[in-house]
Amino acid sequence: AHALALALARLDDGGDGERATALLDLVLRHDPMAPHAVRTLERIARTTQAAPLLANALAQQADAFGSDVAKLGALWAEAALVEWTLPESDATELFDRILRHAPGDRAALDATIRLALPKVRGGDATARARLVAALRVRLGQASGDTETSCLRLSLALALDAADGDARQALEQYREALRVDDGSVVAAAGAARLGAALADAEASVEAAVAQAGLASDPRARAVFLVQASSQTLSAQDVRLGTRPERLARAGDLLERALDANPEALPAVALLVAVRGEDGNRDLLLGVLRAAFERARSTQAIVQLGGEVARVASLDPPDRVLAIEALRRVLAATPGHAATLRALVDQYVAQGVWGEASLALETLASKAQDPRAKLAALLQLAQLYAGSLRRPSEVERVLRTALDADPTSLEALRRLVSHLRETSGGGDEI
Repeated sequence: AHALALALARLDDGGDGERATALLDLVLRHDPMAPHAVRTLERIARTTQAAPLLANALAQQADAFGSDVAKLGALWAEAALVEWTLPESDATELFDRILRHAPGDRAALDATIRLALPKVRGGDATARARLVAALRVRLGQASGDTETSCLRLSLALALDAADGDARQALEQYREALRVDDGSVVAAAGAARLGAALADAEASVEAAVAQAGLASDPRARAVFLVQASSQTLSAQDVRLGTRPERLARAGDLLERALDANPEALPAVALLVAVRGEDGNRDLLLGVLRAAFERARSTQAIVQLGGEVARVASLDPPDRVLAIEALRRVLAATPGHAATLRALVDQYVAQGVWGEASLALETLASKAQDPRAKLAALLQLAQLYAGSLRRPSEVERVLRTALDADPTSLEALRRLVSHLRETSGGGDEI
């Protein structure tokens, strides 16, 4: 007590600071927790602008004070001094001490995060653990979507490392997407980790999010087709029952065709989905809308063929089917499969004249000898029966034999026809 009084007297008289400091050291050797002594030591350090001495005084105060409020005041003052004044110093441990006394101190948590980030980039595993812990606490304090999204992404990135926890990182990316489905970082991270961890549900969510972010309609369609394909094929009960999957996949595929009517993989998948769920009318409407917007030959052929096929299902719409096939032929004159489908539509309607013209075209355009022969034989049958034009029957059957001299069917029919029309003779 006498030494403390002497130190105070010297300070009050403007005396020697070094002597006062020595007296205070003597006091603190006998009682390291003497609060008046450490306060006075702080006063001397501030008066003399001795930063190291001030840091020591504040550290002693943090140990000496019994009140948490007083301790925190000393620790904060020391942390500010260490971080911003003293050279080559690290305040991390001080912020750890602050958080032990005040676990929810936002400023200390933010400082911990700020100090840990450069160390984490350097591969410091301890700093990563400290960063993750601080981010988790701060996440619990988030008050709005923007702050929540930012903290979740920060936590995901901290966990998404070689020595991190990929599963937890994926969960944070997904939670960030639920808060903000326009987050490029969250969508890319969820897609990458979803694929790496074979998490179908996460991959579907990520693909849908990436589709929403894509500015190119073709890219958007690709992501939506990817999401629908995984929805249908993945063995993951979280994706729902089979009817639920079909409904979701159908919606995704319709969105894909709305974005890009020439997304042919979407056409094939949607046909399969609607074929399984039996929603023919809905399928036909979507296909017609895409067909009307299609411009490339390949898309017109595939979409037109599907429109015609679906329109032919009960109850059939033959007019729509024929219109679709005619548009395909306008884009690709002589397309054999389309001509064959058009013939079938005309025959189903009983429009024999149109059917014969389509068969004539098919026979002249077909590159496959078997397809050519089949068209000629059907055409001969049509002329002989519904159209009753026997002269055309002979011409067509002779053409069939020219196309395939080995065709016994063509020869048999020609012989039969000649017998009926000429009674046999030398020509036979």
